[in-house]
Amino acid sequence: MIRRHFLGISLGGAALALGAMEARADDCSGTSIESLTDPRALHKVTVSFVANEKKWRAIWTDGKSRQETLLTGPGDHAHLVLAVPYDTPRFALVDTGAGHHLDGRVRIYEPNGKLVRSLGLKDLMTKKELDQVVQSKSHVQWLSGKPTLGRGGRTLELPLVGGRNITVSVADSTL
Repeated sequence: MIRRHFLGISLGGAALALGAMEARADDCSGTSIESLTDPRALHKVTVSFVANEKKWRAIWTDGKSRQETLLTGPGDHAHLVLAVPYDTPRFALVDTGAGHHLDGRVRIYEPNGKLVRSLGLKDLMTKKELDQVVQSKSHVQWLSGKPTLGRGGRTLELPLVGGRNITVSVADSTL
């Protein structure tokens, strides 16, 4: 369960609960994307937000062919990390904390934009780790740092708030 903070006031021995207070206050509703591409990758992927369609566009190219598509998944409030390993044509998007949704935090796509696998926090974290997730007005903090490429640029490494790192293979969509 996601941790929320509660405020109570004691009035002559009786406690009055005022309800849930978010751990942090913010009003972010924008989009951002960072690229994490292995320099040896034989293909290039760019992802950008198309404001008038409220969707994300991916352009995949390997120098010979080009595929452009609108992606299913990320919404119009998303802070994404694009992961492009060198040994697979697939790519991944990590939603690092925008919104309150627990599902779809890591999405793996084929070059044509077909969603191969979507991983939520319950897929990635233990119950104890889920209890350490902090929620604000517009974000969920489930990572303790930035995602990286690991194992020689072959995997996606995610540092979880509980202190554990989890490895996601973009090539075969496994943990």
